[in-house]
Amino acid sequence: MNTTTVILLGVIAFLLYRLAKNRPAGKSLLRVVLPEPELAKDNEFVVSDDHDSKYASVTTIELDVDMRRQPLANHFVLEGNLDTHCSKSLYEYRLNGTDIQYRMIEDEHEDAGYPKRNDVRDGVVQESEIREFYKDKHYSWLNVDEEVAAIGRQTEWQSLVPWGFNGFKYFLIAKKLPRPESRRYLRQELERLKVVLAAFNKEAEKYGVQLDEASHSGFRVLDGRTPPTDDQYRQLNASAVNFGTSDLELSHVRIMIDQLEKLLG
Repeated sequence: MNTTTVILLGVIAFLLYRLAKNRPAGKSLLRVVLPEPELAKDNEFVVSDDHDSKYASVTTIELDVDMRRQPLANHFVLEGNLDTHCSKSLYEYRLNGTDIQYRMIEDEHEDAGYPKRNDVRDGVVQESEIREFYKDKHYSWLNVDEEVAAIGRQTEWQSLVPWGFNGFKYFLIAKKLPRPESRRYLRQELERLKVVLAAFNKEAEKYGVQLDEASHSGFRVLDGRTPPTDDQYRQLNASAVNFGTSDLELSHVRIMIDQLEKLLG
């Protein structure tokens, strides 16, 4: 260490001493001299990103912010863009070990040619606004009563399942739990899913298929095999419980494995 460096360090130490001596009572020196943490830079989780389809879509989650991207602990914003439609939702979450509960607080939508609407405000379903929006729209797939009920369920506390938002639970746990605890849980989940995938695919071979999330049916027919009937597909999906999983989890299993491997490095 040269003389110049020694002198510079001495000056810095003296200035810190004066600052600590003269600060008002109750003020933390650390809050004065340390920069803001940079955790927000990697608090974004990509749920899906499909720029190659006819209607490009991107869905992301940002952790611990409000609808205006201001800091808000124990909340996250889910934002989706599909063609001309944009949606943004605010959720509150709470952790109890590796169990995560969440509920919707805000939900807003914008689309070309339509006014902005809010389906949920302050955790309350805006039923009047929803019914007003859909009153002149006659979609064969839409039942407004069911839509209102479904949105209402989102405002209630519910468990965040591992496949929800394509593995967001794993991302949240990696951020919030102590590193040894989170890595142990993630590693256990990775091994569980690998074992489940291998066992289920072995069963699927009896039906002449393998899991394939890119396929419309969720399965790829093996070379030289006859596609299963609808009843056989139902039987195969129902057998998922025999392997400690569900057809819903299996439909996301490769995405979940990818997320876990990325988080574990």
